[in-house]
Amino acid sequence: MINDIDNKVKEVADYIIATKSSTRKTAEHFHISNYTVHNYMTVRLKKIDNEKYKLVKEILNLNKPKTVKDDEVINRINFLIKSLHEGLSIVEIAKVLEVNPSQLYKDIQLRLHIIPGMTDEKLKEIKTLLEQNKKDNLSIGSNMTTEGQKRSNGRFSK
Repeated sequence: MINDIDNKVKEVADYIIATKSSTRKTAEHFHISNYTVHNYMTVRLKKIDNEKYKLVKEILNLNKPKTVKDDEVINRINFLIKSLHEGLSIVEIAKVLEVNPSQLYKDIQLRLHIIPGMTDEKLKEIKTLLEQNKKDNLSIGSNMTTEGQKRSNGRFSK
């Protein structure tokens, strides 16, 4: 049974590569759901044939409809990268952008791939900046006190 599914995944991938078809058109062609095509190409194919997975991913990203939201995310990530280089913390950047810091972490973890020209080298650089940023945030946080409390020998006291 698994071999049949693997063969189907490869067949769908070959079709996408040959026709440069979108997920929707591929689903229509094979009479399967968009979700199934997406699952085959993003989960199963990666385990079966990583090289083919990279080709298909590139094609599907090109076919993915561009929306205003994508432009907002791209602009936000570009600002984030620039600001990290300038030494700003995630919290400071989030305040400027008027978003929650967790949104910026989500952008970094899930959406960097949509930035035109993003290379593995740039990704490494960004992750290094983030690691440094986390350490800076932790050292800042260790000096913070809550209202009505003073720091004494590493412990809060009233």
